[in-house]
Amino acid sequence: MRSLSMVVLLLFINTYRMLVFFLLAGFFTALLLYHKGEEAMLKNRYQRIVVPFLLFLPVLALIMTILRIIAQHVMITGELGFDVDLISDPEILWNNTHNLWFLYYLALHIATVWLILKLWPTIPSVWRMRLHSAVIAIALYRWHMPAEIKFLVVCTGTLVICMVSYQLFVRNSRIGEILNGRRYETVPWQQ
Repeated sequence: MRSLSMVVLLLFINTYRMLVFFLLAGFFTALLLYHKGEEAMLKNRYQRIVVPFLLFLPVLALIMTILRIIAQHVMITGELGFDVDLISDPEILWNNTHNLWFLYYLALHIATVWLILKLWPTIPSVWRMRLHSAVIAIALYRWHMPAEIKFLVVCTGTLVICMVSYQLFVRNSRIGEILNGRRYETVPWQQ
């Protein structure tokens, strides 16, 4: 029998845990960038994210592969066993990051931050203005103000950019019609 309180708790945790993880990771990356500089931030993130990912992925892959083969055998035969031939898609055994997917994506985000920091001085000013929404948080790390205000500026700036770009480029396009349905001049139930 399932517990309703446990289902609600798990739903709540699974809804917000990765969002909170990436929010905290971004906060601490910005904090490192502000206090230690680009090189120290990149070195720290490499040591704390990329190295553990590379070290533990083979170990986890081996364990997960064995467990998947055993689980598949139990599901098909009902008995404990180890038969690789029962796996319908053998590629899944080796071609994924298993439970470390979040470190993989976090490393990609850090690489993107590094690339933007390196390329930013070489980008013409016209393109810098167009890329502002992508680097708004990076630009704020040099400001001397409380983190809470920076957070509000980032959230507000991103919201404004998203809303304006949606209204200008998406809402009246085919994609906007697919997302929101067709537009009515009047409300349909008042006709």
